[in-house]
Amino acid sequence: MISKILEMIGNWMIQTRKEKNITQANLAELCGLHEGVIRRYEREGYLTCSLHRMILIARQLEMYNPRKG
Repeated sequence: MISKILEMIGNWMIQTRKEKNITQANLAELCGLHEGVIRRYEREGYLTCSLHRMILIARQLEMYNPRKG
C-alpha cells in the first residue's frame, strides 16, 4: 500500500517537472542538490528518496514560476 502511494507521488513529481519544462539540472539547483541526485531519484521513481527530500522537491515544483525562473 505505501509503496503504491510513493510510486504515485514519484510519478507526479516527474510529470510535474516535465509539464513545467524544468530540467533536472534546474530542479537540482532550486533544491540545492546535485543533478545526479535528481537523475537517480527519477530513475528509481523516487522510491529511494527520503520523505524530507521528497517534500523539499515537491515544494519547489509547486512554487516554480517560469516567469520568475
